[in-house]
Amino acid sequence: MRQFVMTMTVGLCAASSAWAGPHEKAAKQLLEAMNSEQTMAATLDATLTSQLQANPAMAPFEDVMREFMAKHMAYSTLESELIPLYVEAFTIKELKGLIKFYDSPLGQRAVEELPALTTAAANIGMTRVQQNMGELQAAIQARMAELEAEAQADAEPSESTDK
Repeated sequence: MRQFVMTMTVGLCAASSAWAGPHEKAAKQLLEAMNSEQTMAATLDATLTSQLQANPAMAPFEDVMREFMAKHMAYSTLESELIPLYVEAFTIKELKGLIKFYDSPLGQRAVEELPALTTAAANIGMTRVQQNMGELQAAIQARMAELEAEAQADAEPSESTDK
């Protein structure tokens, strides 16, 4: 029985890739040209490292977090969900144009630089939020006070207009 299940699983996987149309194949080719597997791994690593630096109390859980990310966020676990995104967003002609770009020296340079640029941009955003956290907290407290006042006003019995 176990052999049967394994054979069926391998067969279905092979068949599903054979059923992929030209649009799906072009999307997969683009993801490969973009070096998505390595780019995602590098971006996840850099993001996790950045978050650990920002929150040192999480350091004892680094291995757990990395294992979780490897299990749920690795390219191999997401590819089947990523391909339809690209199919929906781009025509086959556009996908082929993007593939041509990413196969070029400039496209490969972009692939090399984008993870670091994405991480740097995220760090800028995180720093900006941290620098202005007091303002956010004050705004949230003000809104909470407004909501509490509204709830209290709604809970009070209204004066009867029947006279």
